[in-house]
Amino acid sequence: MQALAVPADVTRSEQVRAFVDAAVERFGRIDVLINNASVWIHAPFLQIREEDWDMTMAVNLKGPFICSQLVAPHMLRQGRGLIINMTSVSAFQTWPGYAHDAVSKAGLWSLTKSMAVELAPAVRVNAIAPGTVLLPDDAPPEKRRWAEEKSLLKTVGSPLDVARLIEFLIECDFATGAVYFVDGGRSLT
Repeated sequence: MQALAVPADVTRSEQVRAFVDAAVERFGRIDVLINNASVWIHAPFLQIREEDWDMTMAVNLKGPFICSQLVAPHMLRQGRGLIINMTSVSAFQTWPGYAHDAVSKAGLWSLTKSMAVELAPAVRVNAIAPGTVLLPDDAPPEKRRWAEEKSLLKTVGSPLDVARLIEFLIECDFATGAVYFVDGGRSLT
């Protein structure tokens, strides 16, 4: 297994093009793209600053659009590929103070469906909607209890839960155009 680190601002197409070109030059192909860059800014609706709205839309929605648009032609030429968009449970629930996040993640779910239709059959496109899978190291015990209570399974997930789903999607050639929840049932509450 090899890795290549290329710093890039996903909201800037010229920087994304540079990292896509570097990856193709180094590895000869791109098989999987995981759009995982995200910002999460808390602000009640009437207090959302325009610059925070713009940044949230740019990173959470425009970034995956740019990355996918620049990677998909390589995948189409190869005859196969997989794009995974990391959306959020917030796209499907109302969370006070996170309207801009919800809109960006709902837009990403819509983009996922559109890309799945337009890039098939060669490129599969799916979304993952994690719930609480990682708390900050300094999270107080009441935050953990709150997250556990919101889960039907009464626990907090882990990044490994998301990684296992990614592994499944890489291996399963018959999955496209879907959102997969890794949230302990939180989206049902």
